[in-house]
Amino acid sequence: MWIIILAAGSGMLYSTTMVARNGLIAIGKSPRKANRLAVGVLGSLSAWLIISSSAAGWGLYKQSERGAIPWVAVSLTAALAVMLFFASIKPFGELAGVKVASGLITPQMYRVVGVVFLILFAVNELPPVLAISAGVGDLAIGVYAPIVAKKVASGESTGRLFNTLGLLDLLNVTIITYTLSPGPLTPFQSAPDASAMAVLPMSILTTVAVPLAATLHIKSIRAVRLGD
Repeated sequence: MWIIILAAGSGMLYSTTMVARNGLIAIGKSPRKANRLAVGVLGSLSAWLIISSSAAGWGLYKQSERGAIPWVAVSLTAALAVMLFFASIKPFGELAGVKVASGLITPQMYRVVGVVFLILFAVNELPPVLAISAGVGDLAIGVYAPIVAKKVASGESTGRLFNTLGLLDLLNVTIITYTLSPGPLTPFQSAPDASAMAVLPMSILTTVAVPLAATLHIKSIRAVRLGD
């Protein structure tokens, strides 16, 4: 499980970094400056991965042990807000066009990591409604990502639908995870519950991969719009 998640997470971070680098060069930034900014992207994402993993290792994401505050949801939301902010300001806010949009779709191929949801379902560590919807949804997005990226690069208008479906999949997983997690504010109880999503290694997906994937989807949609 650890190997699958770390391999997919590392691949997604590296792929995102290369997309940022190539996009910056495409809008006229020098390779040296693009490399420097790309290293900053990789460093920032890696730092958040380490911080979030440390928090999970210390048990800070276990809602039942930390009162009523859903720290996983807080971390996810904060990470998403920060990522969207930096994606919207210069120089990253200037990235536009179908080539950029296509590149931003490519890292989604690592969503095939969704197979871990099905593995946890098979060993009765996640509720069926979460494991099956998240597993199948992520696998579908991951498999089709390279295909859609190629079509978007050639000028086909399939990116908006793909990105919308990808965002809906992430939203669905987030809502189900929250509603089936233990804690005083969650409306439903299930056996098994979604507490596995708040501990390592699954917390890496919840607090790092989900906000990054959502940012890539939103930025890809915006890149096409800005390029029109």
